[in-house]
Amino acid sequence: MNLDFLLNQLAGEFPDKVKPRKLGNVFYYHQGFTDVSKNAESKGVYLPTDFVSQIVGLLRSAEPITDAEGAVSSYRLPNSQLENPHFLNPAVLKNVEQIINNIMRLALYSPSVDYGNSWITGDVGQKTKKRIDGVEKQVLVIPQGIMRAEVNATNFDGCNMVHPLANNAREMLSIMAKTMFHSGFETPYFRGRGVADSGNDAMLNDAVLSSSFIGVTWDFFGKPSYALAPKEKWLVASPQALDGHPLLQFKVAGPYQRRLYDRQVLLQQERSKAFGRQVAEQYYRNEASKFGLDVCYFLPNGILADAMCQNVGFIKGNKLIFVDGSCSSDSQADNYFFVGKTQKTVYNLIKLLDLDEITVDVVHNPREFSKAVTNSTSAIDLYTQRKSSDFVYNNLKEIDGMVVLGTFRGMEMVKGILPDRFYSSNNAPIIFPWGERAINTFEKIQSALWNTVYGINGGTRLTADQRYCTMFDCADLEKGIVNPLNLNGKTIEDFR
Repeated sequence: MNLDFLLNQLAGEFPDKVKPRKLGNVFYYHQGFTDVSKNAESKGVYLPTDFVSQIVGLLRSAEPITDAEGAVSSYRLPNSQLENPHFLNPAVLKNVEQIINNIMRLALYSPSVDYGNSWITGDVGQKTKKRIDGVEKQVLVIPQGIMRAEVNATNFDGCNMVHPLANNAREMLSIMAKTMFHSGFETPYFRGRGVADSGNDAMLNDAVLSSSFIGVTWDFFGKPSYALAPKEKWLVASPQALDGHPLLQFKVAGPYQRRLYDRQVLLQQERSKAFGRQVAEQYYRNEASKFGLDVCYFLPNGILADAMCQNVGFIKGNKLIFVDGSCSSDSQADNYFFVGKTQKTVYNLIKLLDLDEITVDVVHNPREFSKAVTNSTSAIDLYTQRKSSDFVYNNLKEIDGMVVLGTFRGMEMVKGILPDRFYSSNNAPIIFPWGERAINTFEKIQSALWNTVYGINGGTRLTADQRYCTMFDCADLEKGIVNPLNLNGKTIEDFR
């Protein structure tokens, strides 16, 4: 292409693309290698999100510095003090060019990106003030930070990716903390993405996928999770069962693309819209903004287990029931799906804290679900998906309430569900009673969750466990020191 023609195009105006969320000040980029021996030498870099704009501005005002032979050796900003010059080293420019080219290759040409796996993570944080044993500190709190870093670091192996961060939870936590701290946000959301990169053989002959890891921060709500207004949910059951594959135990981006499409198609159907209108009219005085309509999915064995990016649970009196997210020995339980950190934490809290006789149960199939709900064992033939799903729907009529669990809002109440019309003999909505006992169970668990992972209201006995509440002194982070505070035996107070 003629260079003048290209430059004339670039001189035109491009509309700014409206971003859904504001990006933080810093992002992290780290390219790995298929050759494991090279990964020991591989290092990631922290870059300002607007580093390209900064470089363009720098080059506009930079003055070339020549050596004795008249060759340009480096660049210097005008009016800089000689004793403290601002140099733009050619080696730095070369590395910046390489980084930009690598990121562009991921988008423009990478067979492993097109056909390989990519996984995502989303983790929240809060910069706040705490008084710890009477000493006031500015801190960064990452709820379940160590637990989340461990899961993030194991995703590489689960997706058959080779990367220096694989199983390196300590370094992953350091990246999360530094990126959040330097984001400029009080409540940063960290989005990490492991993606198969352009270093792979064009015919995908490599036994494993080399990968890059990119970490950025977004500003979602401007509030910590515990301060968000509750929003009740109503669910429409999808006719699409979750694929029973172990890869779904990791948050692989590919399956979410199909689920997002299926979700949009399902919610746009007239039956779903009519359900939403009915809910708005009967329960919210036609104010649709006061509730959320979403989709939930069932496993091949017929049991409901997952919503869009969230897990589901069931409340019966003072019992919370979860579905297991791993394959059991039961031939009907190919329960491969992503079990989030929120569900794992809630399960552990109920097991380890005294929450007024609240119990938690884990089931693998419709029969176990029925026993957990009704305390009886059914001899019904469940060898067809239709019978299994219908059986589960009938048992849903016996529970007090349903919940969804996720990163942003912890637990949310589900007030009702519209069964899918393919695997249910009764297509009428199921409305959960949510009696006083069930509401008390929900509120006690939710309160224990926020107090534990954010260290608010003095925390709980488990706040001192860094896997649940990972808290950093901002003064340490400013110096580049990334060591979670030891809260064992410490008193924690909130103040502003």
